[in-house]
Amino acid sequence: MLYEKIKIKKKIDFKERLIVYKNYKKFYNFKLYKLLKARLYVDYSLNDVAYILDNILISGPSIQDRKNNICNIRNNITLTIGTPRLIKKFNFKILSALTGRGGKNNYFHWMFDVLPRILLIKNSNLFKFNKILLPSLKKKYQIESIRLLHLKEKTVIQSDANKHISSEEIYATSNINNNIEKISPFIINILKKNILAEIKEKQFSEKVEKIYIDRKDSNFNSNRLIINETEITSYLKSIGFAIIKLSEISFKNQIYFFNNAKYIIGLHGAGFSNLIFCKKNTRVIEIKPKKALKIYKNISKICHLNYNSIDLDPIKKSKDNNDGLIYCSLDKLKKYL
Repeated sequence: MLYEKIKIKKKIDFKERLIVYKNYKKFYNFKLYKLLKARLYVDYSLNDVAYILDNILISGPSIQDRKNNICNIRNNITLTIGTPRLIKKFNFKILSALTGRGGKNNYFHWMFDVLPRILLIKNSNLFKFNKILLPSLKKKYQIESIRLLHLKEKTVIQSDANKHISSEEIYATSNINNNIEKISPFIINILKKNILAEIKEKQFSEKVEKIYIDRKDSNFNSNRLIINETEITSYLKSIGFAIIKLSEISFKNQIYFFNNAKYIIGLHGAGFSNLIFCKKNTRVIEIKPKKALKIYKNISKICHLNYNSIDLDPIKKSKDNNDGLIYCSLDKLKKYL
C-alpha cells in the first residue's frame, strides 16, 4: 500500500543509476553493482534480498535462495508480498554483504557467502563506502573476522533491524555461489590471500599438528552426531590428537591451527570450512552421513589436500536426509590413519 507493487522488466533503462562493473581481471566472472538512490529489502528468513530502483527489481545482485540454491528472480518474495516494512533512509554509501543463505548464524555461509562479498568490493578500490550492511554481527567469529579485515564495527549496519532501507549509493556483487557444493576456486583463493596475510606466527604460542573437531557445542544441527564419539576421541588422544571445540577459540587461532595441521578429523560440519587455510597434502578424514553434501571433498580437491571420507548410514535419521545419528567403528577409522 505504501510502496506499490514490485515488478521486473526484461530491459532496464537506469543507465545513470545502475552501474555494472564486469570483465575486469580482479573480479574473475563476478560483477559489481553501484545502485544510486536505491532501495534494499530483505525478508525475515534472509532467503530473499531485493535491490530495487523505482519499484523495479534488479536481477543481478538480487537473491532468492531455495534449499541452498539460487533460483530465478521470478521467485523473489517481493514480487508476491511487496516490501511490507517502513523504509529507513540512510545518507551513507553502503556496501551490502547480504546473502540469501545462513550468513546470520552459520560459519560456512559467513565464510563463503558474506566475507567474499566484502573482499570483492573492498579490493576493487572502485568504491568508498561509509557503512557495511551485514546479516549479523553478534557471533564471536563475525566480529573477529571483520576486525581482521581492518573494518570498524561502528560502520556496520545489521539487517535484523534494517530489513528495508534506501540510500544514495548501495554497492553489491552478483551471486557468489549458485550451488554450495561447487565453491569457486577464485573465492577460496581470495579468502586465503586476504586472511592468511593477517596471521602472523609470532602471535601464537603453540602449533597443533593433529586435530579432531569436536562439534558437541554446535547448536546449528544437533541431529548430526557420532554416538560413540567418546570412544573415538579417547583413542585419538592416545595417539597425539588435540580435541578442539572451534567455538571456544578465536577466529585467528582457528586459521592458524588449520594452516599448521598435518591431520584433521571430524564429523561433517561448518568447521571444515577452515580447510581452505590448510597447506597442500594435509590429511583430512571427514566422518559423515552417506547423503551429506560433498562440499568439503570438493574444497579439498581445489586446495590439493589428502582427503578421505567415512560415509555411514545413520542409525537414526533426522527430518533432513543429510543428517542423523551415526556410529563410526574405531577399526574403520584406524584404516585411514
